[in-house]
Amino acid sequence: MEEGKSHIIVFSGDIGNSNDLILPNLQKCEKADTLYVESTYGDRNHGAIEETIAKFKKIVLDTLSQHGTVLIPSFAAERTQEILCILRDMHESGELPKCKVFLDSPMVTKATEVYKSFSSNLNIRCQKNVKFDGTVFNFEGLNFGIYSNANGV
Repeated sequence: MEEGKSHIIVFSGDIGNSNDLILPNLQKCEKADTLYVESTYGDRNHGAIEETIAKFKKIVLDTLSQHGTVLIPSFAAERTQEILCILRDMHESGELPKCKVFLDSPMVTKATEVYKSFSSNLNIRCQKNVKFDGTVFNFEGLNFGIYSNANGV
């Protein structure tokens, strides 16, 4: 690097997809001389979010219609909240049959509380949820696990 010349270094833990389920879409980086990113999914292209949500809904509804149990292991904060967002939308639209949903993870429950605490940074839909009922992701049938003290997350 030449003395007196600027060098733009960009670091991102997650560039992510533009899906706007919870957080506003990321601001695009227009220029970088050096780029450092994580690459969990760096070897594949993601399908359209609408297609992914449609597949998810179909699996949930097909399973419930056969009196099955849906178990969704989610080991990541934000991914769990995205699932809760989809389930809340399904509940509010009447797509989700009456059922119980359990979130049983102390870490993810605390992360969910953080989302509520900083709801002004979330997308418009999540902010409307907070204005409507004081919660970001809650819906009838959602239960927080035995480790949780979260009410109205």
